[in-house]
Amino acid sequence: MKALRINLIITYLATIVLVFVFCTLMGVKHVNLSVEENANDSMQFMLENKTDILNRGLFGAENIVSEMDSYVHKYFDGSKYKENPSYKADFLEDMRNCAIAMSNVVKGIDSAYFRPDAEVYGATEGFFVQENNGSYISVKATDILEYERDDKEHVGWYYEPINAKKALWLVPYYNRNIGEYIMSYVDPVYIDDTFVGVVGVDVNVSEINRIINTSKYESAVGFLLSKEGDILYEEDYPEGLMAEDFDESFDDIKESFKAEYADTNEDYRCIWHGVPGRIASKTLDNKMRIAIFVSQEEIYSILDMMWPKYLLLFVIALGVAIIPIIRFTGEIFNPIRAVTRAAQRMASGGLNVSLDYHSENEIGKLADSIRNISEEMKDYISYINVQTYTDAMTGVKNKGAYLEAERVLANKISEKMADFAICVEDGSLTVNGDVTISNENGIGINATN
Repeated sequence: MKALRINLIITYLATIVLVFVFCTLMGVKHVNLSVEENANDSMQFMLENKTDILNRGLFGAENIVSEMDSYVHKYFDGSKYKENPSYKADFLEDMRNCAIAMSNVVKGIDSAYFRPDAEVYGATEGFFVQENNGSYISVKATDILEYERDDKEHVGWYYEPINAKKALWLVPYYNRNIGEYIMSYVDPVYIDDTFVGVVGVDVNVSEINRIINTSKYESAVGFLLSKEGDILYEEDYPEGLMAEDFDESFDDIKESFKAEYADTNEDYRCIWHGVPGRIASKTLDNKMRIAIFVSQEEIYSILDMMWPKYLLLFVIALGVAIIPIIRFTGEIFNPIRAVTRAAQRMASGGLNVSLDYHSENEIGKLADSIRNISEEMKDYISYINVQTYTDAMTGVKNKGAYLEAERVLANKISEKMADFAICVEDGSLTVNGDVTISNENGIGINATN
């Protein structure tokens, strides 16, 4: 009985456990899908936000250069600039103040400058202002003619727009004149198809990196990429890295740097420095791209936080389930145990059974049947006893005593030990119940029943 109850409890609890495990696995699967969707949405939102911030900064830088270009077109007079020192000083001062005023409005502008044609007006002519502790100060202009035209780190900002004959963004480079890693937007100024000079601004790439790497994810890694997939800036590669120089550690991520993976509103699985994760990218207005990598472990960290909750929920559910099953099995097996004991007593010959369980259910009906059987068995045994000690022919109700006395006398007679004989008669068959007893001398003794 105990084993049956334990088996029932175990089966019940095992069913609960299996159902819980199934529901948990389904829940985890659903959470996985939700986490992936949420991670993708979160990464896309971050990219949208960062792209918007960077584009505003890029647009601000382009607007400063455009305004300086317009200022040169409106107020620059080449003859006066060369011949009239007062005009030159006033022109440069006014233009410098305008550049500083506009640069103060746009966050991330490191420097602004106007450099007139070095071969016409002089190699160090113009102005160059640089941010220093929140304000802009004038810095000595670089001697342009001191360097070769292909010396990008010193004079690339001057010759590249001249060669392109249009305004353009230079990919990030280390400017050795000021000792900083910058990204320049430069514009060659032409008046009546005559080259006048170059206006431009420099953006400190560290500010771009700060914007890219600001994230709610601790494992987030930001990349500034060229349209060809080169790394222009990343914390481990502050001066960039060409795609052709990628080693085997880039095998699992370089595919994600390609342009076709940008602006898809999807993230992609990859591995960065041995860490599995996801990456998404978006194109900036200047055709460069930003990408964000987040580790898989952090994306699914919510599941790690959920497992203790699942375990606590399981313990609570199990505790709540045990109470009713113990009570339920008790209501079933306690009366069954009582009925079993009563049946065992009856099987052992004890008919005076005590069975107090009463109910309208099947067990209650079984208990009623056991009680009825007990009563019927007692009546039947009583009837058998009466029949056993009653002579069928004479109706003597002490047949056993009569037969026993007869046996004893017969034994004594056979052993010649009897000195007398007794005649036993049923008093119900004598007249007035008289019994005559004779001793061995034949003298009769009358006794009244």
